Amino acid sequence: MNESVKNIKKAYSQRINSRIVYPITRNDILIRNHQREKAILQFMHTLHPIDFSQLSLLEIGCGRGNDLLNFLKFGFSPSMLYGNE
Repeated sequence: MNESVKNIKKAYSQRINSRIVYPITRNDILIRNHQREKAILQFMHTLHPIDFSQLSLLEIGCGRGNDLLNFLKFGFSPSMLYGNE
């Protein structure tokens, strides 16, 4: 196993559960999530202003896929969404 793979595995093994560190009930987390969603939507509308359902999207580093759920909410088709952790 090369050194990069070892480093990645080590980093992932040391992660703290993100549900504990970033609970959705914290106001600062809610605000940060809203700001990120707003920025993503503004950017997406500059690329494809109306209908996202025909676009495919690959999210690199998707974790548990929480942001992929947002893309569904934004109008992306489930069959056009891809996540890679």
